Amino acid sequence: MFLYIKNQTIYIRCALLCTGISLFFFMLCRGIFYIYNQHILPLPTYADIFHSLRFDMSAAAYVNALAWFLFILPLNVRKKRYYHAIQTFFFIVPNFIAIGLELMDVAFFKFQNRRTLLTDFGLVKNTANLLPHYLMEYWYLILIGIVILISLIFLYKKTTHSQPLQKLKPFPQILLFLIGIALWFLAARGGYQLRPITPLSTAEVASDMRLMPFISNTTLNFLHSTGQTFITEKKYMSAAEAKATYDIYNNPITRDSFRPLNVVILTLESFGKEYSKYYNTQDTGYQGFTPFLDSLAEVSLQAEESFANGLRSAQGIVSITSGLPTLMDEPFVFSPYQSNRLDGLAAHLRSKGYQTAFFHGSNPGSMEFDKFAHLTGFEHFYDRYGYGNQADYDGNWGIWDAPMLQFVSRKLTEMPEPFYGFFFSLTSHHPYNVPTYFENTYPNIDPLHRSVLYADDALRQFFETAKRQTWFDRTLFVICADHTGAGSFVPTYQTKVGRYKIPILYYKPNEIKPQNVPKLTQQLDILPSILGFLQYDKPFLSFGRSIFEDEVPPQYMDEKNNILPNISINNPSDDSTHYSFHFEEGLYQIQDKQYVLFFNGDYT
Repeated sequence: MFLYIKNQTIYIRCALLCTGISLFFFMLCRGIFYIYNQHILPLPTYADIFHSLRFDMSAAAYVNALAWFLFILPLNVRKKRYYHAIQTFFFIVPNFIAIGLELMDVAFFKFQNRRTLLTDFGLVKNTANLLPHYLMEYWYLILIGIVILISLIFLYKKTTHSQPLQKLKPFPQILLFLIGIALWFLAARGGYQLRPITPLSTAEVASDMRLMPFISNTTLNFLHSTGQTFITEKKYMSAAEAKATYDIYNNPITRDSFRPLNVVILTLESFGKEYSKYYNTQDTGYQGFTPFLDSLAEVSLQAEESFANGLRSAQGIVSITSGLPTLMDEPFVFSPYQSNRLDGLAAHLRSKGYQTAFFHGSNPGSMEFDKFAHLTGFEHFYDRYGYGNQADYDGNWGIWDAPMLQFVSRKLTEMPEPFYGFFFSLTSHHPYNVPTYFENTYPNIDPLHRSVLYADDALRQFFETAKRQTWFDRTLFVICADHTGAGSFVPTYQTKVGRYKIPILYYKPNEIKPQNVPKLTQQLDILPSILGFLQYDKPFLSFGRSIFEDEVPPQYMDEKNNILPNISINNPSDDSTHYSFHFEEGLYQIQDKQYVLFFNGDYT
């Protein structure tokens, strides 16, 4: 019986052996990668090494896909010499290319601090004259590559050129073929989790964000980037002129020590200004659907004009949490740049000792927010299953907003201060379902408006609970939307400008003076506004401008509202004009309070 099983499984064992050989050399290349770059990489944990094997397993599955299927196809032709030659070709060539990519990044990682993408090969034409220099400088990597290639061929021929001793039966071969397909898909996915691993998945598992390139591999990054759209680099002006025109590198000049206040950002799904009575006073008969948000607007700081930077949740969340504008049709979290290091507000505040948590009661893996949260510095992520009680599941998107916000309040109370909590709601999203009790309370209004009314009431309940917590008075709250809602009913919000209008409120109990400042603000301004308010004293990158940058906090004013001696405005802007940036359908849209500029990315 043993000999029968051994004979029938000969080809699937060969497939496993060739993939195992490939996996071994991926692991070897990772070891070389770490040894060469250990001065810029932290020490990996055992968990980091374990997860790196998942990424190598996935890469090995993709690289050896053709060889694998040639081995397991239930055909008698597998005994033929020419068939062996084809198998060998489809094993050696893809592995040779993959190993070349891995060894190339051993040297080039230090120049770009990330794994190589397909777009990086567009730079070859600009550096072709340096190729001989690189080959001479890294001759030892070429030598290692040759040794690996020879070893690869030797091990492959030694282990996978066996022939069956007896005739193979059709039924076992078909069964093994199906098992082989299942094993390949499991390996390519990197495990049996809900979603296949991607380069961004490293953010979920890395013990240190700097280890993301160690856990991933160049082959996987390269393969995932082949079907994605890249941004074409533009040169409109010199770097010096760009810096003088609009500098995105902030180097704060602080007046005082850092203020470790708690920060809570509450982002509401599809909450455009259209739904608010407060923002539509010109229509005297309009009642609106956000009574609590309106009451909050009356006691908060805001700008006369406030905008989302995109029309999709995946765009808005990136702009709010990380200060990165929408620069392409594809959201950052789905783009080939998804594994690039991106220090968001969470990373900046963690450097000051903050506990950080991202709350979104969605199904696991929704819009890759779990991975993005870890990438940008969040320590904790709570989704539908992190919430726990599945009785509050809405049957579509996740946990109803009201119970999820109560969960947020409880978790924040449990966290040591200072903390930063980010919440993103979901009930006011199509199909606009609300709990039965709320639907019965408001049976005769449009489902979209009813869902907005429900989310607004959930916000009210959150603040009622939060006000009873000890941390409430020590917390800066920011309330905004991810983007405007679908199907606008008001002409004002159907224009190219109006469809981006959202509320952005800054509320700090007993400190921030309620006012509507005569300027324009956007989601990109949230990160620098918060850091400015806290007197953050480290350099950071931001495409936005602080709404507080021209304001002097009360503690720096005397009783007559004069600035105290020796106090200067923190990092004042040379030009007080604020802008809003958008990109949609191939057009850049930039606006201030007077003008809107549309630009197709070219001068023609």
